[in-house]
Amino acid sequence: MNFFIETIGCQMNVNDSDKISDYLVNHGCLKTTDMAKADLVILNTCSVRFSAEHKAYSLLGRIKEHKDVNPNLIVGVVGCMAQHAYKEIKRRCKFVDFVLGAKNIDNFSQIIGKYVPFEYSFKKQTSENVFRYVTIMRGCSNFCSYCIVPFVRGPEISINCGEICDSVKQAVDSGVKEIILLGQNVNSYNDNGINFTKLLRQVSKIDNLKRIRFMTNHPKDFSEELIDEIAGNDKICRHIHLPMQSGSDNILKAMNRKYTYGQYKSLFERIKTKIPEINITSDVIIGFPGETERDFSDTFKASQDLKFGGLFIFKYSPRPNTSAYKLKDDVTLNVKKQRHTLLLEDSNEISKALNGRYIGKTVDVLVEKYENKVCEGRNSQNLKIFFDSDKNYTGEIVRVSVTRALANSLSGKMIL
Repeated sequence: MNFFIETIGCQMNVNDSDKISDYLVNHGCLKTTDMAKADLVILNTCSVRFSAEHKAYSLLGRIKEHKDVNPNLIVGVVGCMAQHAYKEIKRRCKFVDFVLGAKNIDNFSQIIGKYVPFEYSFKKQTSENVFRYVTIMRGCSNFCSYCIVPFVRGPEISINCGEICDSVKQAVDSGVKEIILLGQNVNSYNDNGINFTKLLRQVSKIDNLKRIRFMTNHPKDFSEELIDEIAGNDKICRHIHLPMQSGSDNILKAMNRKYTYGQYKSLFERIKTKIPEINITSDVIIGFPGETERDFSDTFKASQDLKFGGLFIFKYSPRPNTSAYKLKDDVTLNVKKQRHTLLLEDSNEISKALNGRYIGKTVDVLVEKYENKVCEGRNSQNLKIFFDSDKNYTGEIVRVSVTRALANSLSGKMIL
């Protein structure tokens, strides 16, 4: 049986899709990148923003065309949108065979077994990936006023430290070089007294693991102990994604973020002081209900003052069940677009200037991909780096002299 899987959304969804793919492959199925050749199609959905749901329904329209041609095609919808819009999906898309929400993703084997009566034929898998996502916790209990995650993934639950280390070891044994630990708020991880810092220490002891990354962080829970661990642990990459969301205290309070901009700035500066080579990236939401020109100005100034290595900017989108959904979405779409453009252009200039500091320097690059005689990888700071090569160095850490810098990437020459 051939299966096709399409993933919309965050790294958590990518990780869930990887688990689904592993399960199917271990049961004798073959993964295809051509939907027309599939016997089973799975759409893993996101509901963080309205645009993600719109994309899902658009893809379901394409899937229906294949189902019309092949009535025996099995179609499943999983993920966050499947959690909160279960009835709507079943109503609008009657060709869908099963819908499985994010809270119940671990029950996939039971659900798919009703449609695919295959026999178990486990084979040790050699990873096609240089890196692998490993979930360390599910759900979220922060209830930021704009966020639907607590409603579609449930309350925060930390996964057993031993299970996590076993997953990492299995991945490394299959050829993975880098692990990315995932959680909605990894800083609040706690398994019977084992906090996130202690988990990092345990994972870093695993032989042949070259790099550790993690996401996402919450400023209110980012401890001094964690900063010190990153500074002193060579396996932990020099990149932290630290969502700010706004530079306005009024908006941060309305978002229920539980910190002020002053507290965020203080944390940012402490990290930079102890780990000078760190690259800090961030998220910002533009056009939250009640955001004035002054509020936006505070966010714009914060971006200029802190100089993030990369800034991901999102236009506010009302989501059902969230407390902000009750607020009037009073910032017009045109204003949101204008503010988004202004901040994006300025942040890109900042990123390009920061990246320009790498020109003439030599960096270690873990190569992730090789195509058309070009190697693509990342340095410890999570910057994408390209270099020409007649040889495929995928999975290897090589030295690259940087010759060019853009806002989102670097390029250079490999040092033999």
